[in-house]
Amino acid sequence: MSNQNNSNEKEKDLCPAPIIVPCPVCNREFDKNAIEEHVNKCLFLNSIVESKKMKRDTNLSECSSGKRFKINSSAKETSINTKEKEDHTSNCLNPRKSKLRSGVPLAEQMRPRELDDIVGQKEAFGQGSMLRSVLEQRKIPNMILWGPPGCGKTSIANVIDQICKESNVLRFVKLSATMAGINDIKEVVKVAKNEAQYKRQTVLFMDEIHRFNKLQQDSFLAHVENGTIILIGATTENPSFSLNNALLSRCKVIVMSKLKVDDVLQILERTIVKNKIATLVSKINNVKEDFEARDIPIIEYSSLKWLAEICDGDARIALGALELTLTAAEAQFKVENSYQPHIITLSDLQNGIKRTHILYDRNGEEHYNIISAIHKSIRASDDNAALYWTTRALHSGEDPLYIARRLDSEIRMRLLKL
Repeated sequence: MSNQNNSNEKEKDLCPAPIIVPCPVCNREFDKNAIEEHVNKCLFLNSIVESKKMKRDTNLSECSSGKRFKINSSAKETSINTKEKEDHTSNCLNPRKSKLRSGVPLAEQMRPRELDDIVGQKEAFGQGSMLRSVLEQRKIPNMILWGPPGCGKTSIANVIDQICKESNVLRFVKLSATMAGINDIKEVVKVAKNEAQYKRQTVLFMDEIHRFNKLQQDSFLAHVENGTIILIGATTENPSFSLNNALLSRCKVIVMSKLKVDDVLQILERTIVKNKIATLVSKINNVKEDFEARDIPIIEYSSLKWLAEICDGDARIALGALELTLTAAEAQFKVENSYQPHIITLSDLQNGIKRTHILYDRNGEEHYNIISAIHKSIRASDDNAALYWTTRALHSGEDPLYIARRLDSEIRMRLLKL
């Protein structure tokens, strides 16, 4: 045994330990025999990154760019490793993968890109309408889109944006009157005049155009008149009150009505089917047997129809409530770590929207529309309609004394006629 041990010790002395040498570029440690090959690779990669850095900033020296490469590479490796760990952890905790794109609202994801994708507004943009025929020919007129929130004004602008991208002679610019000013308009006009030299016309979409005062609206007149820009405005206020008459004479006012229940229901169904974020069923009888293998939530058709009815024609409200409900269901899956199917009940959707969404403004046009509806219902002796409009006004925050005075005057008129 002693002779064998001595022989092993002699073999160790004959085979010395490998020499470890650090890389001068990335500071990693390698064997002395492999360090030369690794340094050549590091220098090659470093030279590529340095050339890209020099194109961005010619004032950087080779030394500083090399240091920056080392920092960026280590940071990139750290971020990749962190992301892989997070993905692995989430997959282990929750086998159901989310179908919702984080950071982008569901209403923004479902904006139409073609004319055929537009839901509702058949009178203005339906088959056979004048505007649809003009847009199909890649010709865009000056127009003001007037309608309630969530009826599709910005979606129409998104379709026009896609038309401009497919055309070589149109350029689309989107601004919002809540953030833009006169200087932004001047900049758009300046670029539009330059583009006109190359026979490219600029389409300017101004969202919430009623936010501009009369002076700001006058800045559009000359440029719309001579064709420098094509103006498309979107407003929720009556253009007769909020926009200049001179601007209205140069633009066609497109009245967009509130979406119907069937239209909102179609949008919700398309969202669920296209993104595969839930399973839509007509009736749930035996969930455990029929949907045991499902990995996404289950929504009953009647619950989805209730959501379409309660949002008062606002597709954005309906999609927002659906997204909030599905996000809450996904969070519950992560906590429970369960493979059993999850049902989105009517109470879940009610919690997602919290209260009935009713379009109303105490000093605007909707205020007078509802008061007029109350008077007409009483004059027509329609008890149910009068109760509905009165309840809707009170539920929206109208002053009860104002409603009482209106009812009193209407009842007096009825008694005088008798």
